Amino acid sequence: MTGGEASPCIKKYEDGKKEAKTLVTTEQLQKLLKGDGRITEVRDVYVDVKHLYIETVVKKDVDTTVYFSCDIGQETSTLRVETGLSNALNREEVDALHFVDGNQCVFYIEDDYEHKCYDFRTGEVRELEEEEPEFWWQYYNSQYGDYDWEC
Repeated sequence: MTGGEASPCIKKYEDGKKEAKTLVTTEQLQKLLKGDGRITEVRDVYVDVKHLYIETVVKKDVDTTVYFSCDIGQETSTLRVETGLSNALNREEVDALHFVDGNQCVFYIEDDYEHKCYDFRTGEVRELEEEEPEFWWQYYNSQYGDYDWEC
């Protein structure tokens, strides 16, 4: 994130094309923080049926994980900070993280052997029971799709 020009961050490769379309730059992500910390790393990218999620490390007083998202499959997409998700996951020692059906983020707490779910509709975290399909989501084969990150 140095220099005056926007550096590509998240790219999407279209079928049959060698050039990738830049979807999100680090400058766009940084601007959304409104001066509340500095992005030092893009750690991971996740995709579900409706959204692209970007996991970043933000330097504030201490390093904090901040999640951003944008809609996929639309001509125009709004990039936003996922404050509720960021707050929920920063309170936990998350081992595995999966985004499900556009409405939920399922994660596993290895030390406590717990499966939990963050619901984007309610903003709440709940513990998952073995009878729930989301409990087993981490064992399903997940894909990132045709996305790449290079921050």
